[in-house]
Amino acid sequence: MLSFENKKKLTIKVFASGKIIVNEKLEMDWDSLKEELIKLKAQNGTVWYYRENAGGQSNEVAMDVFDFIIKNKLPVSLSSKPDFSDYVDQNGNVFPRKQQ
Repeated sequence: MLSFENKKKLTIKVFASGKIIVNEKLEMDWDSLKEELIKLKAQNGTVWYYRENAGGQSNEVAMDVFDFIIKNKLPVSLSSKPDFSDYVDQNGNVFPRKQQ
């Protein structure tokens, strides 16, 4: 797993409804989030990403957000929990996150 300490970080939650929450409190539309992700890239930041119902069908917003993250080569840490208390490794194994 990549080290995410000492870097600017955005936490992004995408809900089944398409609602996006950034950094635990800010509801954001997709266009505004794109701008924040571009700024984050310039700051060599990282994304912690959670998608509600990750095992089910993905909605368009979740697909757009994740595709943008990947296409822009932003470091990303996936979480299976909305509080980001865990991370999912490249093999799909889930581990507790040591620091938040």
